[in-house]
Amino acid sequence: MAAVLDAETLTSLDLTVAATDHANRASRKRQTVPVRINVIDCNDNAPVFGHVPSVVELAENSPAGSMVFDVDAEDVDSGSPVMGKLKIRRAGN
Repeated sequence: MAAVLDAETLTSLDLTVAATDHANRASRKRQTVPVRINVIDCNDNAPVFGHVPSVVELAENSPAGSMVFDVDAEDVDSGSPVMGKLKIRRAGN
């Protein structure tokens, strides 16, 4: 390959494989077959978070289990384990 494969930009590659025997030129035989290579994605990209607050205010009388904040994260790798939104909740005492 002349370049690195990257599943985010190329999911498959079609090529032709050729085989030629070593007979003399007059009786030499050649066969070709088409081959599709599916590029399998690996976890090579880190998730990217949306806006994450640097300071969060929480009232001291907030009940346990109250929503503190949520944040979105995305990962361009297919099959990545990022599950929509991360919700941070206040733990009980």
